[in-house]
Amino acid sequence: MDKLSDEILVAQFQTGRQDAFDVLMARYKQRIYAYLLRSVKNYEDAEELTIEVFIKIYRALGNRELSSLPGFIKLLIICLSTIIDLSLAVQPPI
Repeated sequence: MDKLSDEILVAQFQTGRQDAFDVLMARYKQRIYAYLLRSVKNYEDAEELTIEVFIKIYRALGNRELSSLPGFIKLLIICLSTIIDLSLAVQPPI
């Protein structure tokens, strides 16, 4: 299953194959974590955000919200969205 394309894994996940999502997560977890760590410069925050990103990916793929975008671009969009959400949550109100 590791050799399948992202698109095939997403299609399999959307038909109920949980193990397809596990393969996607294993494939991208380290890259997403590294990207987030560079962005937030804190190990614990990067780990929490990585989990948050995969929760968002799981929900979005389940709802078929990201079906028209290429694989890694979807992940970057979700990463950026998660970082923005964090930034807005920690900023004091004006």
